Amino acid sequence: MATQPAPTVQFPTKKPFIRRFGRDTSQRTRHIVQELFLLLNGWLGIQFYLWARFYERGGAGLSVQRPAGVEGWLPIAGLMNTKYLLVTGSVPAIHPAAMYLFIGFMLMSILLKKAFCSCSARWGHSRNFCGASDGVSLAGIFAFPSGSMFHCER
Repeated sequence: MATQPAPTVQFPTKKPFIRRFGRDTSQRTRHIVQELFLLLNGWLGIQFYLWARFYERGGAGLSVQRPAGVEGWLPIAGLMNTKYLLVTGSVPAIHPAAMYLFIGFMLMSILLKKAFCSCSARWGHSRNFCGASDGVSLAGIFAFPSGSMFHCER
């Protein structure tokens, strides 16, 4: 039997290395933007709490306007509206789109076996923040078994 030479494999060429001039401030900028969003959401949460308490107390107390930014928490509204739909049998008048998105994501997860947000929604951010690089332990303090819902393969 004669042997044939193996075909040559063409590897993609590397991009040329480009050195940055000056300091890289992208991470600092990213952290500042994240902290500003955290402050904004905290402020919106406090204002929404005060708005809700005003109406819970029958108009007594501090009157504030309903914050428009509270729409950012639509996934929670979607869950609440889905419960409302299941209990009453009617589609809620406020934020029905959030409910339909929530139901769509749930159906996608169940029927197609595709997770929406995957590991990051479960606890991936905490794992990354605490430095767990193996995907199993939380900074060496607690380890999730490999079959649990919190275990993520990388």
